[in-house]
Amino acid sequence: MKIKILFLTLFLVISCNSSSDESSNDDIYNLKQTAITNAIQKASPGVVGIHVETKKLVRDWYGRARLSEGGGDGSGFIVSKDGYVITNAHNVSSIIDPNRRGQYKLFVTFSGGSMLDARIIGYDAQTDIALLKIDGEDFPYCALGNSENLSVGEFVIALGNPFNLFAESTKEPIASFGIISASNADFGVQSNGVVLDNMIQTDAAVNPGNSGGPLVDANGDVIGMNTLRRDESSNIGYAIPINKIKNIVEELKIRGSIDRGIDFGLGFINLYTNQLMIKYVHPRVALETDLSVYDIVLSVNDTKVSNIKNFSDVIKRSDVRPGDVIKLKILRDDKVKIVNLKTR
Repeated sequence: MKIKILFLTLFLVISCNSSSDESSNDDIYNLKQTAITNAIQKASPGVVGIHVETKKLVRDWYGRARLSEGGGDGSGFIVSKDGYVITNAHNVSSIIDPNRRGQYKLFVTFSGGSMLDARIIGYDAQTDIALLKIDGEDFPYCALGNSENLSVGEFVIALGNPFNLFAESTKEPIASFGIISASNADFGVQSNGVVLDNMIQTDAAVNPGNSGGPLVDANGDVIGMNTLRRDESSNIGYAIPINKIKNIVEELKIRGSIDRGIDFGLGFINLYTNQLMIKYVHPRVALETDLSVYDIVLSVNDTKVSNIKNFSDVIKRSDVRPGDVIKLKILRDDKVKIVNLKTR
């Protein structure tokens, strides 16, 4: 009887210690779970790597042919359970280049290293946004947030595939933590025609390969797409706001491209006096507006212009589409006039 009581007492002591250890482990686990870790856990399953494989037949100086193999890596994120993926257009530029030659294959890489073929639904080079599709259903996807009222100092996490680590080493998205250090950063029209305005600036590390990946807030919702970083800095990166992306993606899903084939019904010439002059007015425009040959264009949509490039840049930065109305300030006979012109 004494032996039974001894064993029972020993069992209860061990059980209590075990329960105490489990409770302690639970407490430690709960302490480690923060809004940031929860946000990463929520968004990570929808983050993918983007991989392009290329094969080209090239010739050396002697005309000898050889097969050149290459590729490129980037990031993206799934936005629907049926497999729509958003990424930067420059991540798939080798495929969408009209002058491309050779064979190209496009894949997305998931957490764990599995890969699926992908195809391009549409892209917009001007905003550097591309929409891809993978076949299947019930994919994990990222929740899209709202980039309208972001605050400087707000916590954010950049997720993606820098240096192809996601695909080759870690088998999961790489996360970097920071804050929004500025909003509405404007870089204007780049040399390649991409318009980088109203960008979200963050000090979360954005490295090569991060482009196309999501920038998420403390709720784990996507508020932007990581797109570029300052070359001279390791901790200043920029993301395209998600509200802008939503609008572009909806049109890409329907049309495959963005219609910017604008007809102003006007011809221009640069004057040596750094002025932009109208040299031709279509009869339709002459009937609908008060525009005339020899008018000097002072501004477009309240932005000063002095040459054709200025005019073109303003149109791009305003994202003018066919049917939109632009505001022209013109000078004629030393008098300033405001004319509203509807594009076609």
